[in-house]
Amino acid sequence: MNRARLFRRTAAGLLLAVVGLAAAVPAQAQAFTAVTGAFFETYEFLDPEAIGVERVSLWTVPFGAHAPVIDRVSVDLRGAVAAGSMMRTDGTEVTLTGLTDTELRANLEVVREILTVSAALLLPTGQSSQSFEEAELAGIVAADLLPFRISNWGSGGGAGVVSSFAIPVGGFGVGLSAGYTMGQEFEPIADDELAYRPGDELRLRMVIDRNFGSSSKASLILGGQTYQDDELSGSGVFEPGDRFEAIGSFAFRSGGQSTAVVYGGFQHRSEGMLIEETLETPAQDLFSIGAGFRIPRGITTLMPIADLRIFRRSDGVGQGHLASLGASAEWPVGPVVMLPTLRGRFGKALLWDGAESSVRGAEIGLGLRYRTR
Repeated sequence: MNRARLFRRTAAGLLLAVVGLAAAVPAQAQAFTAVTGAFFETYEFLDPEAIGVERVSLWTVPFGAHAPVIDRVSVDLRGAVAAGSMMRTDGTEVTLTGLTDTELRANLEVVREILTVSAALLLPTGQSSQSFEEAELAGIVAADLLPFRISNWGSGGGAGVVSSFAIPVGGFGVGLSAGYTMGQEFEPIADDELAYRPGDELRLRMVIDRNFGSSSKASLILGGQTYQDDELSGSGVFEPGDRFEAIGSFAFRSGGQSTAVVYGGFQHRSEGMLIEETLETPAQDLFSIGAGFRIPRGITTLMPIADLRIFRRSDGVGQGHLASLGASAEWPVGPVVMLPTLRGRFGKALLWDGAESSVRGAEIGLGLRYRTR
């Protein structure tokens, strides 16, 4: 479910952070920063009769802020408003609109530039209880193959803590992080009193990077997540599979003032288990490769990007591939940086036996980033 999308966000975040293609909030910035925007994503299934769905679309208005409070202490806020729709082949439409859950994080730099500890609250501002039709739409938005900007409207909230440690070792930079997250009980199906609680998550990650000359850098991320059992009305109902990931990237100068980055990554999710039925859920693998450029042109910076994701399951269904090609730009207007985005996507999805469809999609949007000087 949502957890499987962690790898996708990590891979994309690594690429975008290196070439500056996203309006991200810097975790350690010593200035107030705010981000927002509006983005429209749509996917059309070219063989709709096979899967019963013609089109899925999503409007997203993300918001975020980073604010220093006192020396070595800062806070972050992140969330979104989203409106999704799904058009079925019988002409009926399902919609789901509202806030997602909102993350509030407090950061303490215990040892400057070396050790940071953060405490986070996931506020249950989203719509965690949904009808069966809304849950079907939310499930497509959460699919690992389709890179929507949100993964869910609500998951009941939660709390967690994470510590990050970074230090140079010889000619390498080494970073370690560990985090623990606790989910909160909620009712996933509207008009149903069954209470669901996702299992607590332990996450470990190591980052290693090294400069080559004055204009190239290689980076490697290794990580894993392990989970306690999900519970339904207080009893264990699902044993989630552990996750393991590896992402490598190489950034380099590409003539003049332009820079480029290439990356490749892999995540494996092991089999899960529906406890009462003693039924295993399939193992899953997600492969991702991509490349991007940062090309200054006066005050504007152009940022072409291309990527490919391949999703596989051990049972051979619910899988596919999706390629993306497009570009973003950075255009400063006073203290605000405008970030227009346009991408096209195409691929193929196999949802179950006999239900296969080609997919084509597009994303268009405008991000805004404000930072005090």
